[in-house]
Amino acid sequence: MSKTINKAFIVGYAGSDAEQRTTQNGVKYARVSLSTSYGGYKKQDGTDVPKRTQWHHCVGWNGMADTMGRFIKKGMKCAITGRIEYGTYPNAQGVDIPTTDIVVEELTLMSQPQAQGVQGQQQAQPQQQPQAQYQQGNYQQQQPQPQQYAPPQQYGGYQQGAQQFPPNVNEDGLPF
Repeated sequence: MSKTINKAFIVGYAGSDAEQRTTQNGVKYARVSLSTSYGGYKKQDGTDVPKRTQWHHCVGWNGMADTMGRFIKKGMKCAITGRIEYGTYPNAQGVDIPTTDIVVEELTLMSQPQAQGVQGQQQAQPQQQPQAQYQQGNYQQQQPQPQQYAPPQQYGGYQQGAQQFPPNVNEDGLPF
């Protein structure tokens, strides 16, 4: 039997703060919509290709819901990896409305929320920050670790970490 794959990877901007809720059974979930855009250029013949925006509805459960609700704010650039799920819900008239959701399995925050400028006249660009990656059930911070300096140590004609050139050669022509 062959393995199948249901995987979605979206990098986009949050349209609003993540909305946290709890089901009737007490299970936490959070929802957010991410926008992705393409187009918005001029062809060689001078024809304008308009910018097109797509909205992707994302949902996280349990621990991921907590993470999404705590960190995703409107305007943030996020990378989401998850699986696609299709469903329906009845509207007020009882008609089933189809839905498509991405169930979030991994979340990477790629910017800070956009801040409003003085009296709303300026809008600052998202500031880059160290990327933080959240996976279902755990948290990983991707930051370079400071390296401690250790002076090189001398071992039998060679320095640890840097070779001496030319190497010390014995009377038999071998450097050891």
